[in-house]
Amino acid sequence: MRSSSDSMESPRRRGFDDKYELLERLGHGNFGEVYRIREIATGQVLALKRIRTGTDASKMDTIPAAAFNEIQAMYHLDHPNIVHLVDVVPEGASVGLVLEYMETDLSHLLAHSTAALSTQDIKSLMFMLLQGVECCHGRHILHRDIKPSNLLMDRHGVLKLSDFGLATVYTGPAREYAHQVATRWYRAPELLFGSRSYDHKVDMWAVGVVFAELLQHAPLFPGLNDIDQIFRVMQVLGSPTWPGMAALPDYHKVSFPAFNPLPLASLFPDVEESALDLLKCLLVYDPSKRLEAAEVGLLVSPTVQLTRTDIGLETCVLLDRATSTAVH
Repeated sequence: MRSSSDSMESPRRRGFDDKYELLERLGHGNFGEVYRIREIATGQVLALKRIRTGTDASKMDTIPAAAFNEIQAMYHLDHPNIVHLVDVVPEGASVGLVLEYMETDLSHLLAHSTAALSTQDIKSLMFMLLQGVECCHGRHILHRDIKPSNLLMDRHGVLKLSDFGLATVYTGPAREYAHQVATRWYRAPELLFGSRSYDHKVDMWAVGVVFAELLQHAPLFPGLNDIDQIFRVMQVLGSPTWPGMAALPDYHKVSFPAFNPLPLASLFPDVEESALDLLKCLLVYDPSKRLEAAEVGLLVSPTVQLTRTDIGLETCVLLDRATSTAVH
C-alpha cells in the first residue's frame, strides 16, 4: 500500500521543479486539488491549485479552457482585493497555479460565526469585495462566479476575490456568452432565463445576493434547481415587469404564478432602511438598473456614512416597495 508521504510527494515528482515544498492538502474537487506549500528560496507559505487537464480528448477540450481562463484573468488583475497569482507550473496532465495563501473564506466565516456581523463589519467586507469587482469590470473581465466560498480571507481579515475559472473578457453586446455560469444561488435572473448576451451586471446581482447573506447570516435564494431558483426570486421580488425579460430565450418555457414583491423589511427586520434601499438597487430584474461596483463601493466605504439621500440611490429607492415597478 502506498504511504501518505508517497502520495504527498507526487506533485513534486510530476514537475514541481524543486521550487516549492509541499506541506499539506487543503481540499479537492472536480477541478483537482489545493495544497498549502512553501517556496524553498524564501520560506513564504503559498497555495497550489492543481487543475487536472485530463489525458483523453473528451476532457482536453473543456477543462484546459477553464484553466486558461483563470490564468489569463488573474494575469491581468493586480489588486489588493484579488488573490495574487504568483506562478504557473505545468505538471504533465495538470497545471499548477501558485497563489498567495489565504486562511479561510467568507462561507466558512458565516458558517462558524455564532453572532451576527456588525454593520461596520458588513460595510468593510462589502467594500473590499466591491473594490475587487470594480478592478475586474474596469478591465472588462466578468467573474461570473461570485459567492462566499470564492471570497477568501487572510489572517488580517482582508477579503480577496478568487477562482476565475468561469471568468471571461467582455467584448460587447454583439458577442454571445455561455449562460450556464455562476453557482445557482447567486445566478442572475437573465442567466436563469437563458440570456447569452449579458454583461458585467450579472456579477452585481451576485454581489447583491452576497450582501443579503451577510445581512441575514443565511442564503437568500437557496434554490434546489433552476426552476425552484426562479420561483424563490419571484417570491421575494415579485413577478418581473421588466419588458426585456419576456424576450429572454427560456422565459416562456415555464409558467409561474403571479407574485407581489415582499417588503424587504419583513425579511430583514433588524436591518437599517438605508441598507435595504441599497440592496434593492442590486437585486433588480433589469440589469441596466443595477448599480455599478464603483457606485456601491462608494456608498459602503467604511469612511462614508450611508444615508437614504446618498447620490444614486434616489432613482431606485422604493417608498412603499409593494407596488412600484422601478426595480423590475
